[in-house]
Amino acid sequence: MAVTNKEKYAVISKFEQLCKKHGLARQPLNRYAEQWAADGLIQSYGQAVVEDVMAYYFSINNNPQWKTFAYKFADLYKAKTARAEDDIYRAKLRAKMKELLDES
Repeated sequence: MAVTNKEKYAVISKFEQLCKKHGLARQPLNRYAEQWAADGLIQSYGQAVVEDVMAYYFSINNNPQWKTFAYKFADLYKAKTARAEDDIYRAKLRAKMKELLDES
């Protein structure tokens, strides 16, 4: 699957937009050099997943950096997936507990 330049630069732009949205200082990114990291992430996971994990990264990190995001993406993806599974599991447990409390 070939990744277009538009997709690569869209991911980098999304990162910059999230920085601005969270009130962080603009990071000097060499867009040409960093497009290769974006290319690898998009080829491996898809653009939607990359942007979803990026939003998660911004929610857990006070000072997000592009290089850290790109380097630790696999770990972030695993953590986000595990958290989503845990949320589902906890919701099931709460529903079961509510049933038990309603019966008594």
